[in-house]
Amino acid sequence: MFSGLRKAFVEAVTRARAASLEIWSEDVTNTGFEVEGLELISDRHMIMPKLFRRLAEYLEGGGSIEGFKQFLEQKAEDIAVISTAHFTHVDTIVEVDGNGNRVSMTERPENIVFAG
Repeated sequence: MFSGLRKAFVEAVTRARAASLEIWSEDVTNTGFEVEGLELISDRHMIMPKLFRRLAEYLEGGGSIEGFKQFLEQKAEDIAVISTAHFTHVDTIVEVDGNGNRVSMTERPENIVFAG
């Protein structure tokens, strides 16, 4: 995306999130959410679509959420974290808590560029 267009989107998202408008009042991508099964994720939680798709793919395989980060590591999906100009993989910005059932992303969606 062109930098001017990206900047306009980021400014709009920042204002909407600060005012808790629309989806931003319900988004739990960064604050975290309990993973109790695929149906409950889609019915209860508003999360970044990329994270939802990876969780859905993983959960359809029947694995425990404790192995989710390893699943992401194996996929090795390239991203760039804009604020640090750091090239890395999706697994480095996803956390699964010690109990193994709470997932969150450490970077806001607007601070990430997916390569592909």
